[in-house]
Amino acid sequence: MGAGSLSFGETVFVVLISALVGYLVSLWQTRSRPYVVLSSFMDTPAPGDAVEVPPALCDATYKSLMVPTLLPLSPVADLTESYLSAKKWLQEVDSTGLDLHASVNGLADKSPQEVRDTIRTIIRARPFGSLLESGLDTGQIVTAEFGKKPVVIPFKFDPEERQGSFCFDLGRTVLWFGSGLSQRVFSRPRMEPFVQLFVRLECDKLADVMDQFVRLVDAETIHCREIVARAEPIANQSSRWMAVSTITNLGQTPFVLSPDRATMSIRSRHLRGFGLSAHLQVEGECDEWVEPDGVVLVRQGQTRAVAVVTDKVQREITAGAELRAAYDDESCEAAGRIQIRLVRGGLPWQSQVRSEWVNFTNTGLR
Repeated sequence: MGAGSLSFGETVFVVLISALVGYLVSLWQTRSRPYVVLSSFMDTPAPGDAVEVPPALCDATYKSLMVPTLLPLSPVADLTESYLSAKKWLQEVDSTGLDLHASVNGLADKSPQEVRDTIRTIIRARPFGSLLESGLDTGQIVTAEFGKKPVVIPFKFDPEERQGSFCFDLGRTVLWFGSGLSQRVFSRPRMEPFVQLFVRLECDKLADVMDQFVRLVDAETIHCREIVARAEPIANQSSRWMAVSTITNLGQTPFVLSPDRATMSIRSRHLRGFGLSAHLQVEGECDEWVEPDGVVLVRQGQTRAVAVVTDKVQREITAGAELRAAYDDESCEAAGRIQIRLVRGGLPWQSQVRSEWVNFTNTGLR
């Protein structure tokens, strides 16, 4: 063996090292490349979470016609739904810009044309039309029998449109009233007397119906305000923080996400840092967020929607009230990001993928 030449053992060692380095380089070049985009933060009720509902809140939802009734022990999702329903109805009433009292005041002394136009405006305003329908359906608005006046507004009942609805021909436009009446077999007869008064424009009797309706709107407004005031803090404290994101595999090999190994971080100049343990949820078949069945696979070139949800509800988080206040106050300039554990075939085998920092603020989403 000449000077400077390698022994057999050294040659084998060099070959093995070269092969290993080549293999590692190949793994690195074909590795998966996760890219995560965090879009927004919100709070969300978790399936299975329940909460005790105060009697006053149960009573307010029972009296309301626009809000689902709550039981003394209700799922957090149901309480949140009732809260959002009340809040939405109040917002829709404000958005109509309609002075209901002024519109209905002295209706009996107005012309049939003015009565028709007033009722048309009320029915077309979504929150008012729905409440009028519910008031008639539940008997909280009592309608007098129609008289012998002829029908002056052509109308029909269409069993298909809106799953059963009355249609009034107002000349240049049509007006629909009611929905789902083909399925709700007892509701249509309860609404028919009002329909008959309207198509005959029996102004005195319609004025009485509208007076009852205004009182019903006033009562519903009181109930919804009470529901919002009482339910909002309970819904907030009983919900979990959620970060909605997408994760894309830009590499050549798939990777999996560990569903129970995530972190949500929140920071602000006016807030101590938060590092919250979290888990993953994925989109279900009905566009709702669901717990994944095992690990979450992300294939080559695939993009998946993923939500990071805190393990604890807000009331269980240390200094959770401060975190909530920062979320509701844009001036705090709070920011958040997420971190997800993943496992892949290439190098490195296990790693963390982090999002950029985005605003941690209330966008009105739930």
